[in-house]
Amino acid sequence: MNDSLLKVDVQLYTRAKELAVILEALDYNDIRFQEGTTRENIVAFVSDLAKGVRKDKDALKGKSYGAIIGQAAKGGSASAFRFEPDRLAIWLYAGLTEVVEQLFVAYQQGKTPSLLPLRRSLQMIIDSQKEHNGIYQMLSAFRNPEEGKTEASFRVAIAIDIIGFALFLERSNIDILELALAAILSGLEKTDDADKTVAPLFAFGGLGESALGLVVYLYESKKGREGKSISVQGQMLLVVEEYHVKIRENPKTPLPKIIYSLLNETSFASPLLQIFARYKGPFPIGSFVKVDNETMLVIGQSNNKGGKQRPIVMKIEKGRLIKSIDLSKKLDKKITQISSLAEQDVVLEDLVM
Repeated sequence: MNDSLLKVDVQLYTRAKELAVILEALDYNDIRFQEGTTRENIVAFVSDLAKGVRKDKDALKGKSYGAIIGQAAKGGSASAFRFEPDRLAIWLYAGLTEVVEQLFVAYQQGKTPSLLPLRRSLQMIIDSQKEHNGIYQMLSAFRNPEEGKTEASFRVAIAIDIIGFALFLERSNIDILELALAAILSGLEKTDDADKTVAPLFAFGGLGESALGLVVYLYESKKGREGKSISVQGQMLLVVEEYHVKIRENPKTPLPKIIYSLLNETSFASPLLQIFARYKGPFPIGSFVKVDNETMLVIGQSNNKGGKQRPIVMKIEKGRLIKSIDLSKKLDKKITQISSLAEQDVVLEDLVM
């Protein structure tokens, strides 16, 4: 509302999406409540809005409601989610990070709040990430070498990548949710001891049917570092966590080199290392590359043959992303160099907002 993300549960979020489709049909899906809005303004507006939703598509046309302004959402509007999924992704990502920060603070204070808000936040992100995985990969790859990541933001980055990897492997929705929960809750206790890692989980409420799966996967991911045989889900969690550990330890290393390090300099063996590398590709989304001496950001991978070898990139000009180029269709253009987001001294959120 008014360019601010509201805290809502899944049910309200779903109803809001349904309403957004209706408002779009009325050419009235960018609504702003400005300073000076009165009760009379709201009553008049809601009355006409109800008519428009039910039967009269012209009920809002040409009407004035004081400080309430309504219009069709333009490309630059926060309401135009269909045209700007990046903004919605950034808000959802930031909202999840805030939920996790609050959870970690509460746990450090000896509290065990319900994990239901965390489950709901993750479910909204999973739904969004199914269609817009690229922006989430960029957000999870971003790191500022001067500030680093808090434990909460580090865990969120792992959760986002485990969701993307699980979608790539076509895992079930409950598997994806359990893996994402395990990725975050692993940060409650900073230890490699499997028993100590899972011990705090039994004190929390709100896990529902996810409890058993996430405890098992989290336990296995710790045992996997000891060379024990573990499930596919445990290996997934272990591989993605190791990837982000390497990113955190090497903030100025380009992502392609992180992938190489993951394959060749990892203390444990897992067949999923190669599969994860294929998922990310030789130029992971979020990588900075030079194409014919122009700095560009890898934003996606084409479905064409060789699409990950020749990804989709966007040029950066005056701190903004402009004009995408699908390198799989521009065979005359070549990637000549790689660098990291940190080396470019760029704030990713500033590029896409």
